[in-house]
Amino acid sequence: MAYKFNRGCRVESWEESLCAGEETDADEPACARKARLAGRLFDAWGDRLLHESRVRSLMAELESALDASSQAMLDLGVMAACARCDVTVPEGSCCSRGLENKFDPILLLVNRLMGVRLDELLERQPLSGRSCAFLLPDGCGLRVRHPICIDYYCPELQAKLGRDGLIRLQTVAGREIEALFRLCDAAKRLLVEYQ
Repeated sequence: MAYKFNRGCRVESWEESLCAGEETDADEPACARKARLAGRLFDAWGDRLLHESRVRSLMAELESALDASSQAMLDLGVMAACARCDVTVPEGSCCSRGLENKFDPILLLVNRLMGVRLDELLERQPLSGRSCAFLLPDGCGLRVRHPICIDYYCPELQAKLGRDGLIRLQTVAGREIEALFRLCDAAKRLLVEYQ
């Protein structure tokens, strides 16, 4: 993926350099291509990343933030409300088709580092034609979600949660997003070093 800025300046992304020489299939969904790249990165560098003390420390920090977020969502009934919405509302939940394309290879690599089998997730039948490819009957199949998934609450849910509930969720979501950013940033820097 390259980014073109004003005045014709083109900047190659780190992702593009990792994909150099790789054949692409125009019919392959973007999320499958990104998951394949994440798998290649995991196969090549996963063990090395997992042996880095900085990565292990950041993963522990993220695990703690994930546990706090999950507990808050459970306590406040968010998980149950979202699961109900996906099966009862005609257009489905906020976990809609196409959301899986927001995930980049590094975020998917972090999921691999945390034990998620992306290939198995993407091979299964989708929950519905209107849902994110990673959505399972009991919630997201990923351990680490995109920041938009972490911090978005529909207007109905916001009203149900009230001010205090929303503040509680946004506080833990902020910690999760910060921990996620720090881990993804460290992984990117190390991958560039390894190259």
